[in-house]
Amino acid sequence: MLVKIHKLNKQSIVAICDEELVGKIFEEGNLILDVKKSFYDGDKRSDVEIGDLMRNADQINVVGKRSVNLALEEELISEEDIKYVNGIPHVQIILIHD
Repeated sequence: MLVKIHKLNKQSIVAICDEELVGKIFEEGNLILDVKKSFYDGDKRSDVEIGDLMRNADQINVVGKRSVNLALEEELISEEDIKYVNGIPHVQIILIHD
């Protein structure tokens, strides 16, 4: 899986993606999922590293079966939160930290 961290003011947006999906566009009806290299193409990280990044992020964008399954394992989302575009799972998560 690939991870790219974007900083915006004091907020962090973590983009996580299955490597083989980067640079691809998926369409279904009027839905478009654009897995842009500029947003998702980052560093390869282990599941443990990605889990830590997820828990400490402010926002998380996740694309792909392996990546979304990790968010499920980390209990950051439930099955009902997952959206699909042409069979590709995607989820956006906003975390509120105390």
